[in-house]
Amino acid sequence: MGYFPSDTLRRVMMAIFVILAIIELSRGSWFFIVDVLFALSLSPKILATVIGIFKRKE
Repeated sequence: MGYFPSDTLRRVMMAIFVILAIIELSRGSWFFIVDVLFALSLSPKILATVIGIFKRKE
C-alpha cells in the first residue's frame, strides 16, 4: 500500500487538489490547507492510518 491511489480517478483528483493548493499558496491565501487535506485524504496509506486511529479509540 503506497501513498498514491491505484485508480485513475483518485490520482487525477489528488493532482487537481495539489495544483489548487499551489495556486492558493501563490496567491497568499490560507485556503491551501483545505486543498492539501483533501489531497491527503485520497491517499490509501494515510486513510488507513486515520481509520486505524479511530478504531483504537472505540
